[in-house]
Amino acid sequence: MMKFAQSVSSFLNAKPIQGYESNLKVFREFLKNRGISDNTLKVYLQGMRTKAFIESLNFYIDNRGVSSIDTAQRYVSALKEYFLFLIDEGLIINNELLNEIGLPIYSEKSFRNQLNTSISEDKRLEKGDFVKGFSENVAIDLIASCDETLKIDIKQAVSKKNLYNSFLSALIIKLLLFTGLAYRQVTKISLAAYSERYNVLSINGFRIHMPIIMSDQIRRYISIRETVLYNIKQQSELFFVEFDGKNLAYMTSRTAKFLAGLSGRKDLNGLIKYAITSMIRKGVNESIIKKFTGVGDTIYNSCQDIVNDEMDENSTRYLDSKLRSLKIWDLL
Repeated sequence: MMKFAQSVSSFLNAKPIQGYESNLKVFREFLKNRGISDNTLKVYLQGMRTKAFIESLNFYIDNRGVSSIDTAQRYVSALKEYFLFLIDEGLIINNELLNEIGLPIYSEKSFRNQLNTSISEDKRLEKGDFVKGFSENVAIDLIASCDETLKIDIKQAVSKKNLYNSFLSALIIKLLLFTGLAYRQVTKISLAAYSERYNVLSINGFRIHMPIIMSDQIRRYISIRETVLYNIKQQSELFFVEFDGKNLAYMTSRTAKFLAGLSGRKDLNGLIKYAITSMIRKGVNESIIKKFTGVGDTIYNSCQDIVNDEMDENSTRYLDSKLRSLKIWDLL
């Protein structure tokens, strides 16, 4: 008979990550709430699918008053790692869950997509998370997820609208992370603005070189775009086009929904703020940032405030360390 406490102890010995133990205590409470004992534990865990993870997360939010997206995601991550450990150790068999975990993140049936979408739509988790841009770690994870999506087979992307849309959204997300463009500026980019020969994109009077990996993905997109437009006998002077050849709308729900499936957040401003705060940290002039990105005072000032807070904190630590190194420190 599989015992929960023993399995958790073995898991924590193998992966002593901070926070895992407290998260699994909540999961134990969830199991008790469902009437699951050690006698029925193995059967129940083997029958758990992504939907049950969402139910467990809801239990956690309700009973712990969770309001942070990051906290919710850490709970899900701890549970997933626990399950993978049980499966790897042969303590349970759950191929259906493994299949959901193994699906590409752009699939709406995948474990990550279902959980992130649920988190993004949970109004209990909206407090304070959208003020700042995405963190460096989240941005790196987003890039990896977008790169995974941008490997979609070209033949499938030109024939299936949902895959084309996923490819398009992934490329737009990477562009926003890199440039910080206001979304309405993205919809205005012309096909002629990109020079494949020089790998340069012209935006609002600025010519910028594109990252090497992204340049390969742009070339793939251009190939897909040409085939899609040829198939429907359409033409467009704009760089980004819909599957039916129409222009992108100034307001988007599709890319925001795709972002939610990747990150648990559906605010494109989080991407834009990440890019702009990165530019400010590098010393890029305010007027240049505004002219290039097309953002207004509200977003720019929010990003500047984030950087100012970081500078204040770093300056305080720097001054404090220097004062403590004075020769008279010990005498005082």
